[in-house]
Amino acid sequence: MTYSIVVGSLVTLILATVTPGQSQTPFWTKSSGIDTWSSFLYTAPSGNIYAPADGKLFMSIDDGQSWTPIGEPTPETIPHGVASTPDGALFLSDGGLIWRSFDNGGSWTPMQGYTNPWITVSARGTVLATFDRGSVLRKTLKSKRFSRRYIPPVSAHKTYMVYSIAATDDGMIYGTIGPGEIFLSRNDGAMWRRIRAQEINIDVFWTVFKGVGSEVFAGTSQPGPNVLYRSTDQGQSWTKVFEHEQEHRHTFPYISQQAVVSDGNGRIAVGLRNDGVFLSTDFGLHWTKQNDGLPSRLGYSADSFYVTECLQLTPDGHLLVGTDDGVYRSTMPFTAHSPRSHALIESNERPDIFSLEQNYPNPFNPSTTITFELADEAVVSLRVINTLGEEVAIPIDHQALEPGQHVVDFIGTGMASGVYFYEFTAVHPLTSLIRFKDMKKFVFLK
Repeated sequence: MTYSIVVGSLVTLILATVTPGQSQTPFWTKSSGIDTWSSFLYTAPSGNIYAPADGKLFMSIDDGQSWTPIGEPTPETIPHGVASTPDGALFLSDGGLIWRSFDNGGSWTPMQGYTNPWITVSARGTVLATFDRGSVLRKTLKSKRFSRRYIPPVSAHKTYMVYSIAATDDGMIYGTIGPGEIFLSRNDGAMWRRIRAQEINIDVFWTVFKGVGSEVFAGTSQPGPNVLYRSTDQGQSWTKVFEHEQEHRHTFPYISQQAVVSDGNGRIAVGLRNDGVFLSTDFGLHWTKQNDGLPSRLGYSADSFYVTECLQLTPDGHLLVGTDDGVYRSTMPFTAHSPRSHALIESNERPDIFSLEQNYPNPFNPSTTITFELADEAVVSLRVINTLGEEVAIPIDHQALEPGQHVVDFIGTGMASGVYFYEFTAVHPLTSLIRFKDMKKFVFLK
């Protein structure tokens, strides 16, 4: 006698035939080749899948079923993030350096130092990585090196750290500065604007996750109530699609930084650190926990928990999950899926307007950052004056600059404590007519 049963109720209806006495196939099975902590998974447009683990970079060419180590830059390198570009380059971040390889990891060249581990590639093929002091590192396909782009300062009392970055298929790039600040770039990471969405205006650390097309997700990534929001209109409005309360007293689950995937048609997977994987097939209206086959750990008070670090979709539509015991793969496809090809969107990095940002930090001692944007080439002057109108310093003195975002690090050495102003002027390089002029107040404290 045989029975037809559903083995994956959250995927396209999948039936299996089981005879009495046989065990049902688990939802997850372990991939071969990795037996230790795996915190990042990346499916490249080529179909190769990459996974940093055990201080090495592993690659799978069979849809995540087996893994083989490829060359790492140095024996001391601990890979974190991976990304690839249309020119065939593979980029690796180790939390200290960004490395580049043109032979699929056979040899590596250092590109940039002192970066945070998160790295992504935009729809235009630009590499972006999180950096310190509210900035991101950015390298276009045409540029030879990384440049630094600043995200406009947030409230001075909040931690000014770029916490995550995600590039969507429609050319938008999202970044977060914790706690609770989400920013958007419409021009490939050249300039950033804060998203002011009332739906997610709560004081927690946020992480952004890439969806499909214009789809983007934002969620909590610290212990406490776990919440995930979804937007399809470039962050102007958000819908809550997932909320999970802590089930066990000592497990402290939270949404991992690389653990949200979507097929754009309603199927969403969320990985909770210490609580496993949750699946939805209806845009988050209903959820089912699916840890069948994953390794469990015994915590305090005999509470079992699941170390879920990251999620990824394979070229054949299977789910991959990184755990503290290697990589696990869903037995059945979660969705029909193929990796996004590099269909490049034309980049226009020139700002639409001239602007002068408020300095950060403010008050400051001894240094602060002043950011301005030029819509066209201009001759720029930036001077600092006191409350009497007396000139104190000239950080920029009639300097010709190209269009784009520019950043000045101003050091107030020798200044007395008090209120000052910085005056910015941009004039046409040929006619000397003033194109833009603005002044802002800042405070120097010894």
